[in-house]
Amino acid sequence: MDLSSLQVGITRSDSKPIVRFLDASLRQNAGFSIQDEYPAIFGDYPGGHSLYAEVGGEVIAHVAYLTRVFRHPLFHFKIGLIGSVVTHPDFRGHGIAPALLKEALLQLKNNGCLLSVLWTDNPDLYRPLGFERAGREQALRFSAAGIADADLSDPVFPFDPKRHVEGVYRLYLQHKLTVDRSLQEFKRLCRVPNARLFVTLNQDAVTSYTVVNKGLDFPDYIHEWGGKLETVRANVARVQKQLMPEKQLTLIAPGDYDLKLLRLMSSDSWEGVLGMVRLLDRQRLRALYLDYLKAIGEKNWMGEEWGGDGRSVPTRTDSDFVSAVIGTDSKPEHPVLPFFLWGLDSV
Repeated sequence: MDLSSLQVGITRSDSKPIVRFLDASLRQNAGFSIQDEYPAIFGDYPGGHSLYAEVGGEVIAHVAYLTRVFRHPLFHFKIGLIGSVVTHPDFRGHGIAPALLKEALLQLKNNGCLLSVLWTDNPDLYRPLGFERAGREQALRFSAAGIADADLSDPVFPFDPKRHVEGVYRLYLQHKLTVDRSLQEFKRLCRVPNARLFVTLNQDAVTSYTVVNKGLDFPDYIHEWGGKLETVRANVARVQKQLMPEKQLTLIAPGDYDLKLLRLMSSDSWEGVLGMVRLLDRQRLRALYLDYLKAIGEKNWMGEEWGGDGRSVPTRTDSDFVSAVIGTDSKPEHPVLPFFLWGLDSV
C-alpha cells in the first residue's frame, strides 16, 4: 500500500469529510449519522476535535477526542474522552491509529486532563499505549418475570421534550458524579437515535427518568437514570414489565451507589469497570486523591507501596497507580476516588 502521500491533520470533529468517513466506516447501514449518535463530540455542545490521516485527499484513519470537566461534591478535574478510532482496512497494520492516539493523548494532557477514557471490546489493542481497565461500576439485570405487581407503584410516561427536558436535566444535576453538561447539550443528547426515555411524574414534575438504548450502542441497557431510588425502582419496573417485557434490561450505576431497593427485584448483578483508562498526570491526580482522603477523614496511605493492616497495593507503574486510585472491577480494600461517566457521555 502506497503511503508516500500520507498526511496527518487536526480539525473539528463535525467536519464533513470526517463525518462522511465515519458514517461509511462505522454506520453504513445504521439509518442515521454518527453525528446524530454522538452530538457532544460531533456537534457544538461542546464539540470535539479529530486527528486524521489522509492519502490522496481521502481520510483513511481517525481518532476523536473531547475534554470534559468531571465533578464530585469534593473535587473536580478535567478528563479526556477518546472515541471513533478507525482505520480503513486497506491501511491497517502500519501503526497509523496508534500514532494518532499518541497525539490525542498529548493534546489532552496539554489541555490539563488528568485521565483519558475510552470504551472498547478489544482492550489488548490499547494496553501498549498505557490504557488499562479501571473505574468501578455495577450492573443489575432485570426480567419481566422477576417484577412483582407490588413494584408497579407509579405510572411511567414516554419522555416529552417540550414538557420534561428541564425536569430530567435537574435530576441529572443532582447526581454526585457528573460531567458538565449545558441544558442545550442535554436537549441534544435526549434526541440520540434509538434512545428511549421514560419518566415518572408528581403533579407534572419529573420525579425519575430512565434512558434505554443509544444509537448502535447500549442495546437493552438502562445506561442513564436519575431520581430518588424509590421512584427509579417504579420506573424500571414499569418499563421492564409492561413496555419491554420481551427484553432483559441491564441497569448501569456507579460502583459505590447503594442499590438495595433495585437489587431486590433484579435477577442478576455483577461488578465491572468503567472502561479503558490512561493516566495523563500522575502528580496532580495523586495530590487530588490525597486531598480527597483528607476531606473524608481517611489516613494518607499513599506511597511507593500503598496499603494498611498488612496489605499493600503496588503503584509503581501508571496502570497500577490509576487502578489503585479509581478502582477496578473488584471491591477495593481501600477508599478509591469516586469516578463514573453516565451513558450519554460516551463518545
